[in-house]
This record gives sequence, structure tokens and C-alpha cells, in this order.
Amino acid sequence: MYDKRAFDAIFSPRSICVVGASSSSVKTGSFAMRSAFASNVPVYPVNRSGVEEILGQKAYKTIEDIPDNDIDLFFLVVPPKGVVPALKSAIKKGCKAAIIHGSGYKESGEEGARNQDEIKRIADEAGVRIVGPNTIGYLRAASNLNATFEPQYSDLFKEKGKITLLMQSGGIGVLSLSEMMEQGIPLGTMIALGNRLNTDLHDMLNFFADDPETEVICMHVEGTDNLRELYEAAERCVRKKPVLVVVGGTTDGGRKGAQSHTGTMASSANIYSAAFKQAGVIQVNSVKEMINAAKMLSVAPPPKGDKICVLTHMAGPSILCCDNLIQNGLKLSELSEKTKKRLLDENVVPAEFINPQNPVDMTAYGKEQPERFPKALRILAEDENVDGVIGVSASALADEYAPQFLVEEFGAVAKEYNLPLAMVWCAYYTDYHHEFKRFLDAGICAYPNPNEAAAAFANYIKYYRFRNKDKGESPNLSFDPALKGYLDSCKGRENGFLLEHESKQLMEYAGIKTASGELVNDAESAVKAALKIGFPVVLKVAADNIVHKSDMGGVKLNLSSETEVKDAFNDIKEKALAIPDSGFRGVLVQPMLPPGGTELIVGAMQDPQAGPVVMVGLGGIYVEVLKDVSFRLAPVTKSEAIEMLNELKGVAILKGVRGSEPIDESTLADVIVRVSELISKHPIKEIDLNPVICYGGSKYYAADARVIMGE
Repeated sequence: MYDKRAFDAIFSPRSICVVGASSSSVKTGSFAMRSAFASNVPVYPVNRSGVEEILGQKAYKTIEDIPDNDIDLFFLVVPPKGVVPALKSAIKKGCKAAIIHGSGYKESGEEGARNQDEIKRIADEAGVRIVGPNTIGYLRAASNLNATFEPQYSDLFKEKGKITLLMQSGGIGVLSLSEMMEQGIPLGTMIALGNRLNTDLHDMLNFFADDPETEVICMHVEGTDNLRELYEAAERCVRKKPVLVVVGGTTDGGRKGAQSHTGTMASSANIYSAAFKQAGVIQVNSVKEMINAAKMLSVAPPPKGDKICVLTHMAGPSILCCDNLIQNGLKLSELSEKTKKRLLDENVVPAEFINPQNPVDMTAYGKEQPERFPKALRILAEDENVDGVIGVSASALADEYAPQFLVEEFGAVAKEYNLPLAMVWCAYYTDYHHEFKRFLDAGICAYPNPNEAAAAFANYIKYYRFRNKDKGESPNLSFDPALKGYLDSCKGRENGFLLEHESKQLMEYAGIKTASGELVNDAESAVKAALKIGFPVVLKVAADNIVHKSDMGGVKLNLSSETEVKDAFNDIKEKALAIPDSGFRGVLVQPMLPPGGTELIVGAMQDPQAGPVVMVGLGGIYVEVLKDVSFRLAPVTKSEAIEMLNELKGVAILKGVRGSEPIDESTLADVIVRVSELISKHPIKEIDLNPVICYGGSKYYAADARVIMGE
């Protein structure tokens, strides 16, 4: 999965060489030297001006002058034009990994891109891993390594943690470090990849999946050249440890030529979100939400379930907390009668003021008598209906004259019962985040408000839900043996575009029911076809270069007589021939499907970054307006297809509303799976079944079909 030798050199180098080291305190070369010195390994400064020492360390004019011929890691703090010769010299000195901090490469234009490509070629040939260019660098607490140009990080993150920050942007890395510092969370590793010259996100995920110093991964993604590789690495990693992601501005540049509804809907954000969801990566909306969840995942034991109890001495914030938990998809514990009785009998909840329920409100006694919190927690921990607890308090830690919240005792009870526990710490001091560290040391994740605590708890539960979920077996589908030959006969079409009747024939071979018809070239033939099919019928234009048939009047519905069929044929033909280069091939006559069905769209496409992708959504002409769609990377299992259906906002329509018959979920899932297999294993660029009309039970037809062949 990765070159262990190179990654050992990145994170645990035996020695470091700083090329471009400087004695000037205001230059990056000086900052990089100070960071390297804090890493407690031999450091060789290289400065071409010929100074004898830098920061008290003997300096060398060239890399060749260094007596050590086995240097693991090089900091290349030189202008872009100087990197190629420096890297060649470094390789001769045993370089296994290098970091390029500076900018001016691919992001700066053609010349910078050529220089970056040359650096990559040299590094790849020598088996050297490059971090950067255009990066702040990285930190590694376990090996005391500071490979940034921010030497102060060595002092700020001395405590060794198990949370890894895998960042595409150095700026997001700094934001994440600031959030961790504010909450007193120890860092494991932070790495910002910048331009990802030959070390990309998927490489790092594969490494961190096996890294004993990493328990939780926080990732920032703006885009990648190969989303499929990132997905596969993330899927492997999530089986072992949680991965959280915040997504920045991804690009849609490669999708502008889409010729189907599926392609139109397949925004980069949709595809990335689908890939992360499918892999089990928890996507969040902000850096703060990501760090909050990582803290919970790094401290709390695996949950038994998703039923949460709130324990408090303040009604208002605790009710908000309950609302937030439900809004985030969790449940509130229904306390057993035995638990309620114990809360009263053991004088935890004052009977004269309140009845025990969730939230468990100890009223002001909870603040005045802090021992009630651990006492109540023990009672709740012994209730099988309680899978986790959130405490809500505005007690004191800093005020020596006030009753002190029993942080360590509270955490000890949770640890004894292996109970997930978080805290909404509404303390009223100007600066109370330093108190979060005391909670964290006691095994309790503290948050400043109910919504942050509830979101963190929900993301923590979400990971374990996925890890325990059965994704289902890969489908074992049987297609008509004629499929392969038919696909071969469809090769070489101009633009790869199949006409509707051809697309439908392909779907029939794949085991998907369609409203098939007959292609005709004159009005008389249209009438004969209609009489054979039986009225009412539908007429549709068949033309190589007319994609959206309805927009140009190329679809005529509910035709019930010979005259109507003749008039419809002539009108469609006239309009098609009026369009330059329409490629008119005739008119398709097909049965008019009965009214009352529910329209869906099932589609698939070859995405430039993700490869084959499958989609389902509410169909018909409204798909691009309502945008009620779900995507997955193909191929999908039947369980994943069912999950896609249940993600739709309109899923209630499929399950039957106002007396309508429910649509068979398994049948629809089978259609999705078959389309996903077609796009994954055959030379097809796009598939669009829109609409797929469902009539309840297992009865459905693909009323329209569009296929574009690929390589």
C-alpha cells in the first residue's frame, strides 16, 4: 500500500538536512532550521554563502560537503529553480524523503508546472517521497519531529496524542491546530500535503491505517486527481479507525460535457459526499465540528447503542440538548421504573420539585451538592436503556469559594461502566477552555454548548453504526448472453450515442424492463405499429443529435387514433428536420403506460475522478429542479442500493402514501445494481433511465432510456 522505508524517513528520520538554511532570523530558512533542531536528530545546515555555522551548528556550502552519506530527510528551502539540482544532490546523499515548503510551482502557471513535473520525475525514479510543494509541512508528536517553518509548534504540542490531521491545505491545518490547542487536545500528527507532488491523500490514509500512533484521522479535501484511489484507501482505513472529513471547493471542470440528467446532477460535491459516505468517512461542515467529533472518538469507548440520557441541574440548556440530539438522529433514553425509583430513593432528584425523567434534572441541588452528578451517573449507567450520557452544568472549577464540580469522580464512574460520556460545560468565566483539559484528562469530552456536544456525540455514533453495518455481498447477476455481442455491434457510433430503442434493447439484455417500441420512417408505418401495439401510444423522435426530445416537441403522448398518430408523426419529423444536423433517424412508437405511476430516474456515468458512478432520484422533467438524488461509486451491493433509496427526501412516496400501494424496494434496488454493473464492467460512458415508472409492488417500466457508449 505504501513504501514503508520512505514513510519512516518522513516521520522518523535518523537525520535531517536543511538546504537553504539561514542565519537571518526573518527568513524561512532560519525558521526551518529552528524546527529541525527541535526534532532531536542530527541536523546538517546547507548555505551556499559559505557561513561556518548557523544557530551554533556547523554549516556546509554544498550538500556534497556533508560527510554523512545516508541522510533520510531533506528540507528544500530554496527557490523553485534550485530544487532540481538540490534534489539530485540529495539523492546521492541517501535522500529517501523531502519536503518543499515554497510556492511557485503548478499553481503559478505553465513554467511552474513543468518544473514540478521534472521534480516528480526525478523523485519517482529514485523512490523519494515529496511532501509539498506549497505546504506548511508537518508535525509528528511521537517522534518529536517538526518539519514545518513554525518552530513554536514544538513547544505548543509537546504532549503526545493520537489524533492525526491529514490536510490538503496548510491553512486548514493551522485552523485545526488552533482548535485543538484551544481545547487542550494533544496532537498525534499534522501533515499538510500542498500540491501533492507524489504523496497524495490516499497514500497517507494507507499509512495512517496501519500507524500505531494514530487512532482518529481528521482530513481536509479540496479535490484530488483520483477520487477512486482516495475512496479505496478511506474504505480500508475506516475498517480500522475513524476518519472525519471537511470538504473545500472541489471542481466540476471535467463534467461540463455531460449529456444526461445523471451527468448534469453529478456535481463534484455530490460525488465526493457519496464516496465518503460509501467508505464510512464522516463528513462534517466545519473544522470545529471535525475536531469536536475527533475528541469524542479518541476518548469514548464503543457505544452499545444510540439512546442518550441528559443529566443536568439546568432545565433550559438540557432541553436544547435533547432537541439537538434528536435533530442529529439520536434517541432519548426511556428510563426504567427501577431507575426512576432509585433516583428518588437515593436522593439524587428532589421529589418535592420534579419527577425523574430524561433529561434528569437535579435542579439547583446538582450545583450546590456536586456529589449528586457521579451518584446519578452510576444509577443511569446501570439502566440498560442508557447507551450514553451528556452532562449539562454551569458549576465552578475556578471559584475556590464555590462547590467544585467533581470532574475526576464523574469520569471514573463512566470509565468503570465503559459508558460514553460528554459534558456541556456552561461555566460563566471569561476564559474557561483551559478547564476542558481537566475534563479530557478525566476521560470526559467537554463542549461549550448543547449543539456542539450533541453533534459530536452524533458523529461518534455515526462512525460505529457504519463500522457495524453489513454492506452486503457483491451482486452475482446474470445478463442475457446476447449482451456482449450487442455491445460490440454498438461500437463506433458517432459521439457514442445510442437511439432510444437501441438503449432499451440494451437494458432488456441487462434484465431491466422497458416500454419497448418500434422505429418507423413514415406515417403509414407509424399507424401499423400503433395498431399492432394497441392504443393509446406514444411517439418519440429518434435523432442522433437531439438529446432532450421534449424540449423540441419531439414527444407526443396518449395518441388514441390513426389520425392522431399520422399528425403526430408528421409534426415530429417536420420539427426534427428543421434543426440543423439533427441526424433524424425516424420516430419510435411505443405503448402509452398507464397513469398513476411514480417516476424515478436511475442513471450512471463515468466520472473523471471517481470512475463509474450510479445515481437514483425522483424522475421525470423535475429531476434537475428538485435535485432529490443519491449517488454512489459503482458497482454497488443490493444493501447499498436500498440505502440510496432511503436517502431520498421523497422516500415516503415509494413506501406508499394516502392509500397508494408501496413500491417494492428490492425490485428498485435490483435495477440500480444492474445499472451499476453495466457502467462498471462494460464500455459505456453514460446511462439514463428517466423516467422509470413504478406502479406499486414489483411492477415498473423504464419509459425512456439513453445510453452513450465509451471506450
